[in-house]
Amino acid sequence: VGDNIHEIKGVLYAQQNGLNKVCAHVALRSLLSRRIPAGDVSYAEINRLAKQADPKYAPPGGLGPRHIRPILRHFKVPFRDIDYDDLEKKPATKDIRKTHPFQKFVYAGIESGCGALLGFSMAGPKAPVERHIIPFYGHTFNKDTWVPDADIAYFNVGGGLGYVQSESWTSSFLGHDDNFGPNLCIPRLYIFPGKADYVVELLHDQVKYSGVQAEAVSLLFLDSLRPHIAKSENPWMVRLTKAASSEVSRVVLRTVCISRSAYIQHVRDEKDWHGRQELPELVDVLGKVLPTMLWVAEVSLPHVFPATENKLGEILLNPFVSFDPQKPFNCGIFILARLPGCLYLLKSHADGSPDFIETPSNCVSRRPLLRI
Repeated sequence: VGDNIHEIKGVLYAQQNGLNKVCAHVALRSLLSRRIPAGDVSYAEINRLAKQADPKYAPPGGLGPRHIRPILRHFKVPFRDIDYDDLEKKPATKDIRKTHPFQKFVYAGIESGCGALLGFSMAGPKAPVERHIIPFYGHTFNKDTWVPDADIAYFNVGGGLGYVQSESWTSSFLGHDDNFGPNLCIPRLYIFPGKADYVVELLHDQVKYSGVQAEAVSLLFLDSLRPHIAKSENPWMVRLTKAASSEVSRVVLRTVCISRSAYIQHVRDEKDWHGRQELPELVDVLGKVLPTMLWVAEVSLPHVFPATENKLGEILLNPFVSFDPQKPFNCGIFILARLPGCLYLLKSHADGSPDFIETPSNCVSRRPLLRI
């Protein structure tokens, strides 16, 4: 362009041929090519692994959860998946489509840069019995969407989730469909939940739990921090106190998994609304003590997040620890919370009630979101 060479990173696109590969093969290849050291995977290798998992498998047979799981494990790609068809048959998880909507897991995989897979059934009077699966790797962001406010004000009155998900401002997921082409916008709510059969959220190397779980745990810690936040006279903390109350439940959470180096660079470069930056000494200490990867739950407000793409701060979690969802305070998962004017470290968690140490933060106002 104008005698200049530019480079744009894309996501590999491929098509099924009905001989040695079908839609699941090309969907897996699209996402695995971004992760494995070789930079690509052959269909012969995928078929070999599928045959190992299921001796009755033969190309061009489709790949189901019993094939996809061992393939991902072979390439050491952590994941969180839900087989809706299987789980809804069990009494304890018969409402799995409602309690664990596929959009949450697709969005979580996308936000962390790993991607997601979605398998679904076809519909219509002449729909074939076979299914289709497509890879997702990005999403659009709609600042003007009506959904976040309308959901609480009109369609979920009094039954708040406890926060507003950043996913609410997503209008379309970006993905490939080998039947139609690459880089397509698929509306987030277009695929009917009853037709979603299988979803896979891909995770970064050695990460122990999903972004959906990380967001839920972050909300628990934010709720535990409310008495401390309420003591602050910082105007943004006053707004956060009101938004985090059980009566309002209007805190926005956006959860991403990033490397320590990327987070440290973000903190070192960022300036709050007043032009203030975090103290270099604090940033240096964080660079030495944080794990190599982090779950970062960015905390914002509905009038701040979409309009300015800003946040008030974040909650950091250790992605490498296994934890009991019923006892999230007892496993060392919490690292710190960084909010306007204050940092919070975990002092103790006696009887499951966490207590925090407070230390000053030089950033006292809203600041930019992470860019992945």
